[in-house]
Amino acid sequence: MKRKAMFLILLLTCLSGLAWSAGIDVVVMVDISESMFPVFDDVVNYLLRDLLENRLHQGDSFHLLSFADSPEKEVQISIEETSDLTEVIDRIFLLKPLGQYTDLIAAVDFLYDYTRSIPEQNKKLILLLTDGIHDPPPGSPNRLESGDVLARLLESSEKIKHEGWDVHILRMPGEREPDDSTEELGTTGQDLLEELSEQLETDVLIYEEVEKESLTDQLTGLSRVDRRTLDWRILSWQPPLPYLIYGLVALILIGVIIVLAFIIRHRLQDAAFTRFFAGIAETRKGRRSIRPLIMKVDSQNPNIGTRNIHSVPPGARRSVGGDGSTFLIYYIQMPRRIGEIRNDGKQYSFVPKKSEYFQDLNKPLADCLGKQIRAVSTRGREVTFHFHEYVSPLEEINRLMRSVPKFHIGDVPLKGATPKAEKKG
Repeated sequence: MKRKAMFLILLLTCLSGLAWSAGIDVVVMVDISESMFPVFDDVVNYLLRDLLENRLHQGDSFHLLSFADSPEKEVQISIEETSDLTEVIDRIFLLKPLGQYTDLIAAVDFLYDYTRSIPEQNKKLILLLTDGIHDPPPGSPNRLESGDVLARLLESSEKIKHEGWDVHILRMPGEREPDDSTEELGTTGQDLLEELSEQLETDVLIYEEVEKESLTDQLTGLSRVDRRTLDWRILSWQPPLPYLIYGLVALILIGVIIVLAFIIRHRLQDAAFTRFFAGIAETRKGRRSIRPLIMKVDSQNPNIGTRNIHSVPPGARRSVGGDGSTFLIYYIQMPRRIGEIRNDGKQYSFVPKKSEYFQDLNKPLADCLGKQIRAVSTRGREVTFHFHEYVSPLEEINRLMRSVPKFHIGDVPLKGATPKAEKKG
């Protein structure tokens, strides 16, 4: 009995050690070119800092890489019970998007080589934050024609895909108008990121479509953790005195700049400003006019909140399938990304990506809204789903209320009363 008890204790100790060592290595590659300046503070506060303070467990690690003219390692830390994240957060706050060029090829190559160098025992989560522009400095060997740029990026992404790492892409709103030096490259940031996402079988999350407070949730899927076991100074972190002074000076400078901007705006009355802001307003109006789509799966519980409600703007695509897909089928076991729904600006189309699961479809299904789509799992179980434009419950109620005829009190006769005879003229 003693030997059996000792054996069980050793077995449980080994299993608990294996379970405890199963962590995650988060590698973030962030674009610090000057085009990222308007949104960089949001990325730091709502993503990078949130990851460090609220999402990582003991045994995880965090790696921050940056790229502009060339890629560099900025931060590397292993999360331990006594970890002090103050210095790491200070280091992140000093990072500023001031690069004049963006070498996307060098960034992806560096990302692959760096992640390969991390010990393999933990799962790898890679986050690529960029506007997708490839504009290397003059004389760089990566300054290539658009076809060669795409080929190099796909070659590097194929190696990343082969490793089986979990990759997520956040497209930032920083695209620049091409000038004479970059016009020859001929490929937009959106095009490059769409090709990368296709190669890596992942979705591109668009920054403008995500609420800042839920940025980490939608990009990584990591749940919040209780950080009380870490150093209490993390939760009560305050910037040191020099940074308070720098912040005060910065606020004063910002105030002066705002006042000068108002004076110049009212005196010059430049028509270009009016056209510029009108264009932005028109773009936002167009985005608001696009209804999100809802995917309904027969026999699947529909009460899952907004999990299967997503917008698909013109030129975008969203994946359909099991865990890890944008539109989720969880009623039966399905692989992720077995198909996708696309919006070409005129209509929505469903494209089967893994044809073995769609016996009725051997080509894209055009104008797919409202049409039944049948999928069959590897075990022969069938599931039917369909897409519709999403109408909120409040909108349904308002539509119902508007459909009720309106009567004035005098137009409705009382029960048993004789209608009054019309007066003769």
